Amino acid sequence: INWTSACVNDTVMLDGSGSQVGNPAQLTQWLWDLNGDGQHDAQQVSIGHVFSSSGSKPIRLIVQADNGCIDTVFASAIVHPLPLAGFVPDVVCFGQAFQPQNTSSISTGQIQNYSWSFGDGSGGSGQNPSYSYADTGWFQVELVVASDEGCLDTSKVPIYVSPGPEIQASVNPGCFGQV
Repeated sequence: INWTSACVNDTVMLDGSGSQVGNPAQLTQWLWDLNGDGQHDAQQVSIGHVFSSSGSKPIRLIVQADNGCIDTVFASAIVHPLPLAGFVPDVVCFGQAFQPQNTSSISTGQIQNYSWSFGDGSGGSGQNPSYSYADTGWFQVELVVASDEGCLDTSKVPIYVSPGPEIQASVNPGCFGQV
């Protein structure tokens, strides 16, 4: 069985085309058990399968030739967990830095990369960035995290950059306490 490791919800490609039988016999059937329950989940030479949870997945391939000979091989596919991208935006006032609180996590492994899009055409990297907006208004902030196995997740949160208060003051000449 040739296969590639994958992330949860990715398609794992399984290939039984390397199976052989001696001449003059021909292989006629490929039966795949993809969850260890003994049932045949697919009957093609090569298949794509999506696993919805991480871990080592038992795979069994039974091949049958037209002369009645049967052989079975067992293998495991490694399915890596997805990271969970997340952040809590802070209150953003114009002229102050946007500093989101990163809440991203992963059950096994490590988050290796943090890629930010601040919604105004600018981006950044790092776990806890700091960014100053050049204008007020609504912006869609996007965080894409990648695990050490290349698994990705994205979080998008709208934020509002507030114009903040306008302060006006005047100074009148005089002495303290005099009206």
